[in-house]
Amino acid sequence: HQQNTKNEERATSRKKTRTEKQQPQPEPHNSLVPKVLGTPIQRNDEWEILWDKLRYSGWTCKMGSGLMTDYYYIKPDKDVKTGSAGTDYFTSKEDVMEFAATFYNWSGSARNSQ
Repeated sequence: HQQNTKNEERATSRKKTRTEKQQPQPEPHNSLVPKVLGTPIQRNDEWEILWDKLRYSGWTCKMGSGLMTDYYYIKPDKDVKTGSAGTDYFTSKEDVMEFAATFYNWSGSARNSQ
């Protein structure tokens, strides 16, 4: 009887191990590179499509003072007052494009034409 119980335990253990291995591993969280929700960014998306995808993922755009900055492009859950330029928000569309090129593998046609 004891032998049967041990065999059953081993079989259950093997089954759990196989099941656990099949489950996808969560992506590592990186607060500097927000996750894109919805449709993934495609390498050749136009700027407008890229920005729509970023906005859907929580990015916002806020008018600047106009003296030095026309707009702030702000990552999800970040703030211009408490954040850092280039990390939590950007002061130009070109900076957002550069960020997208570096971290989302984006090369968009608008970026290529500038």
